[in-house]
Amino acid sequence: MLFELLVLFLAYIIGSVPSGFLISRARGIDDIRARGSGNIGATNVARALGYKYFFVVFFADCFKAYAFLRIIAWCNVTESIIFASAFALLIGNGASIFLKFRGGKGIATIAGILCAVIPLVLPYVLCIWLLTIIITKTVGIASVTALVSLPLVVMFLTDSTCSLVILMISMAVLGIYWHRENIVAFVKLNLISKGNANK
Repeated sequence: MLFELLVLFLAYIIGSVPSGFLISRARGIDDIRARGSGNIGATNVARALGYKYFFVVFFADCFKAYAFLRIIAWCNVTESIIFASAFALLIGNGASIFLKFRGGKGIATIAGILCAVIPLVLPYVLCIWLLTIIITKTVGIASVTALVSLPLVVMFLTDSTCSLVILMISMAVLGIYWHRENIVAFVKLNLISKGNANK
């Protein structure tokens, strides 16, 4: 039991490592949260430093989640601990102990989790994300759409266990909650656009 608790604690700590914050600071930005959307994620770092840093930050967040889950899988922990660790990684990303429990929105971390736990679904979710970006021109809404689709893709395309579906639903709900400001802004923008079109 003590070992399992230690694994979950380490998962949260590793998830808490604020890749975007650290990378942007290394490039001369004291606090990326004072720029753009105020987020530490790949999209906001890219706005401040250039789009190549989107991939740098995204890869860093994705890789730390993937690597941790693969390492504990090699240690022969149970599936339930792997899934709980995945959720702890995501909590750490969005509520980092190093940033007074603020953080990113979790998309790169979720990508890393999918790579480690169920890589088959990642191309499908990525296609949904890209298609939504093409239609809406909004990264946040594309991320929300991908999150909504995630449990459905897992259920329809894999022989998923109940615990895996619960993990996917939990990650989707948490990710959507962290994107709530994007959703509100998108809805308001569309309502304003429709109002102007009707004048």
